Amino acid sequence: MQLKTRVTALLVAAVLALWLVAGAVEWQRDEELTRRYHHVLLQSQSIAWSKLQGESIAELQAAVAEVLAQPGVQQAWAKQDYHALDQLLDPILDRHPGWRADWFDARRTLVHSSSIALHQQPLIDSGWLTRALSAGDIQTGLSQSSREHYHLVALRRFGSEAAPGMLVLGQDLADLLPEMTRTIAGENFVLNLRGREVAGTTPNLTNSEGLALTARHARVKELKGSDQRRWLTATTPSPAPTTAPSAPS
Repeated sequence: MQLKTRVTALLVAAVLALWLVAGAVEWQRDEELTRRYHHVLLQSQSIAWSKLQGESIAELQAAVAEVLAQPGVQQAWAKQDYHALDQLLDPILDRHPGWRADWFDARRTLVHSSSIALHQQPLIDSGWLTRALSAGDIQTGLSQSSREHYHLVALRRFGSEAAPGMLVLGQDLADLLPEMTRTIAGENFVLNLRGREVAGTTPNLTNSEGLALTARHARVKELKGSDQRRWLTATTPSPAPTTAPSAPS
């Protein structure tokens, strides 16, 4: 092979090697930028969602304390005057239209609710009530009131030892989604533990698009919908619904 041909071949090989190295460096750089973006997205989403839930819990706690501080509660409860209890709650429920109030007796039976649903599903189960009946302070947490509804709740015992009662105030997690969308642009959804949508800013979108999501792990994933649109999804788990409520710190 002539010297000129060898030099040309070496130059081509060198240029090709440099191009491959540059491509690999650029690919690694893109991967790192993508990883950082996904991390920031998850972090921002987690902070915003936790903040909204924390603010809701704080408002529920304050409202429970406000209602039970009214002297008329004890008298109305002793007489089983649920109309009077409704009147005491009306100013708070008027300020928070999406909230719900449940009243329980010492047998842990739901005796009255602000919900007008035909089939009443209590905001909390017996595990919450057992713990709260023996506690003197306000209990808070996340409760799964039905297959399709998750509520942030605050509850406290009141009344005498002989005839105690329990007031529970709750807010559906779905009510927080519009504010979440104003904080972080995009569609927002509540998923159950199987990854199925139970509420969303555009209802049933994830189900109709066939998006396979998980609610158990924080992750960012690009998915293709049924109409071939690509979706960048970010999933942030909430604390699992529990029968062991936590007292406020």
